[in-house]
Amino acid sequence: MDNRSVSRFQLEERSPFYDRRLIEFAFGLPEHLRSREMGKYVVREAMRGVLPESIRARKDKAEFSRAMAEFLLQPRVREILECPQLVARDWVDSTAVLRQYNNFCELYCNNSDRYIYYVWDLWAVFSLEIWISESGF
Repeated sequence: MDNRSVSRFQLEERSPFYDRRLIEFAFGLPEHLRSREMGKYVVREAMRGVLPESIRARKDKAEFSRAMAEFLLQPRVREILECPQLVARDWVDSTAVLRQYNNFCELYCNNSDRYIYYVWDLWAVFSLEIWISESGF
């Protein structure tokens, strides 16, 4: 979720971009190479001949909502979204989560693009329930 938030500002939070040497290099570049109009110009140029051109030159972000939605439709997901671990900690209301899940399923199965409004929240609840169940937290 944090990655989605910072990406709106054309920032990367993944580890290669945290390297101090890379940050110092980036700040040492002339301003015109760092400007927002260029859209990661230096990174894109560095990857010329390494990445396929269609990927290197694209300006949009990869979108995983459809893949996540397909996963959320798997049979066992509903059971996990009953959230026994999260409910036991009084972190979520399973009735509300399942209502959201039902809305999501209906929209997705009816080919409505509005399903996307539910995917990330459901994914977060699903992931947290799995993590707590597996970690013994």
